[in-house]
Order: sequence, then C-alpha cells, then structure tokens
Amino acid sequence: MVKRIFVPVLLVAAVLAMLVWSPVNAGGGKKAKLQFRSVVSADRTVQPSGFGTVRARCPKGFAATGAGLALGAIEPVIDMPTPNGRAWLSDGFNPSASTPFEHSLVVRCTRGRNGLAVRPASVGAAPEEIAEAREAFLAAREKR
Repeated sequence: MVKRIFVPVLLVAAVLAMLVWSPVNAGGGKKAKLQFRSVVSADRTVQPSGFGTVRARCPKGFAATGAGLALGAIEPVIDMPTPNGRAWLSDGFNPSASTPFEHSLVVRCTRGRNGLAVRPASVGAAPEEIAEAREAFLAAREKR
C-alpha cells in the first residue's frame, strides 16, 4: 500500500486577503464567525510516466482557502484553486516506469457568518495553464 504523505498547503496570506469585515454587522448583533468544512477528492490512479488531475469542490456558499495533497510517489505539477474559487485542483506526475500510484487531495472550505464574508481567491488554474505546467515540468525533468 502506498504510504500517503499529506503536504499541507497553507495560504495564510490568501485567506487573510479573502476575509472582508463588513462595517455593518449583518448578523443582528450576533458575533461574526467563520465556518469550515473539509472535502476529500476521489482517489485518482496515475499510470506510470503519466499525469493525473484531482479536484475537490466546496459546498455551495463556501470558498476554497487551502488544501493538502496525498501524494505518495506522485510529483506535484500544479496545485491551486479553480478559477471560480469554489474548488481546488492538483495535477501530478507519476515518475515510476512500471507502477501506478494514487493521487488525491483534501480541500479546506470556508465561509463567513453574521457579517463576515469570505471571497474566493482571484487566481485559479485554467485548462491551458495545466497544459503549460505539464510541458514546463517535463522540460525541467529532461534537464536533470
């Protein structure tokens, strides 16, 4: 069984940038607070010398604020929120010439309550960015 190593991706600066304190307490005097959920992606088998993308989507009303990868032997290529900020994706490469490995992730989802709003990050991975990252990754591997 592949030993999974969770690599936490903490985007403290991004989370702080996404938090917006409303000057008017929309909660009718209730204390503003954050609510969190963790969502696990499905496992993806990445074939030898191949790429695999996994994605975990936050529930409605939540924004993706960080993620942790279950890489095992998979080498990360791209790891970021989706363009709409409601999901996280990770693309990885299997360096083995003969053994398939699993790839998955856990996304941390956040929403504000009672006047505290969470806004999605303004960056995200579009399909063409994944293709460009894969090309750059393979080019760098060839130079090793």
